[in-house]
Amino acid sequence: MEKSIYNIGKLKYFLTIVFGKNRQVVKETIEEKDKNGDVQTKSYPKDYIITIGKKAVIVTVPNPINNMRIPNVVKKLKFVGKEQQAEFYVDNEGYNWVYTKDHVGELVSYYKDDSKIIHFEM
Repeated sequence: MEKSIYNIGKLKYFLTIVFGKNRQVVKETIEEKDKNGDVQTKSYPKDYIITIGKKAVIVTVPNPINNMRIPNVVKKLKFVGKEQQAEFYVDNEGYNWVYTKDHVGELVSYYKDDSKIIHFEM
């Protein structure tokens, strides 16, 4: 995941952390399509905390120096819609974020086009 920090304001950052959906990511799966249309899948264990609020998404990672977490991704979000168990968002860079929750678990995916999709499993 590329580092991307925007100034969303102290109040919006605080409200997103306090009132957003805070979830621990245990696995990151990257699906990439090559030139032939074949899908390559890679999975990695991760220790992210992802917070999705009404107007922002924040992904924090562990700080190697101390026990505190540092923000790696902070983006403004716009709620697009909800369909059954999925919520759809678009961030300020044009990435689509999808939050789904069902009886199996929770999943957050983001993508800009169909060539590369990243899934965070909770």
